[in-house]
Amino acid sequence: MVGQYRLRRGRRRRRPLQDEDQALEPLVKRALLQRPEISNLAKQRTHRSSPCAPQGRLRAQLAATAAGSYAGTDLEKLVPNWSIGATLTWPILSGWQTQRVVHEAEANLENIDAEVEAEQLQIGFDVQQAWLGWRANKASLGASQEALINAKEAASPGRRALQCGDRQRHRAR
Repeated sequence: MVGQYRLRRGRRRRRPLQDEDQALEPLVKRALLQRPEISNLAKQRTHRSSPCAPQGRLRAQLAATAAGSYAGTDLEKLVPNWSIGATLTWPILSGWQTQRVVHEAEANLENIDAEVEAEQLQIGFDVQQAWLGWRANKASLGASQEALINAKEAASPGRRALQCGDRQRHRAR
């Protein structure tokens, strides 16, 4: 946010930025959109968005298997063998593990939400600090310029008298 400078004949001349007099809120919004931490946390949130997925462990699970092979004592007389199986598993008592996994998933989501909020607050604080510092420097610059003008005006009569005195000394020589 600090103005850009370019050197010309030993003096720094300030070139204003296009957004330097903006209000604080648009600057904070733009900073939030440009921060990769916020987008990374949002991606984590979408990947872990379903804390109810572990509840599928409470339902019956069906697994099916099939296998085929050729077996025999002589390589020329192999017999095909087929095997098909199914397993049904229903966790009646799992030590309440599933509920704990669901609570852990919910806690992870709350943690991500808290991280997003903390990042947003920190970014807002940083932008506000920079904005306030810039405003204070701009006000200080204006006061310094006004003091310089006043000092030049106050020094003008003395300078003129000094210059006149130098001219009189040169004429007297």
